[in-house]
Amino acid sequence: MARFSIYKNTDDHTKTTPYVLDVQTDLLSDLNTRVVIPLRNSDRYQHLNTTQDLMPRFSIQGKDFILDTPKMAAIPSKHLTKEIGNLRDQQHVVIAAIDRLFHGYYGSSELAACQEHEYPQLQQKHLELGEPHPKRHVHAID
Repeated sequence: MARFSIYKNTDDHTKTTPYVLDVQTDLLSDLNTRVVIPLRNSDRYQHLNTTQDLMPRFSIQGKDFILDTPKMAAIPSKHLTKEIGNLRDQQHVVIAAIDRLFHGYYGSSELAACQEHEYPQLQQKHLELGEPHPKRHVHAID
């Protein structure tokens, strides 16, 4: 199991939450749980009333999903069986969402990463509500 890997959700809520994102460090791979964030169908969030840095949008297999960062949880590792892709190249977006949840702002390392990679939508400390989410694409595993 690897950090920033996307797995098919094996729970009963697969219609609304078909995927989960593993965000736990690989240094703790001996634990029998992993911390994950649900990736939910974006159509459930038509009237999303939060900033896009807390709940960013990603495109997975041609469909849009919202990273529901506030619903982060630990689940048994045995439930993470079918890896379908990863967000390693978007890890700065995921880390910024986690930092937003726990600290209310971006840490300096995330801002530096955003500037380095020229992600202007993430350079702003506060994003306006109601703007469309930028799409981010997932690297699929063959």
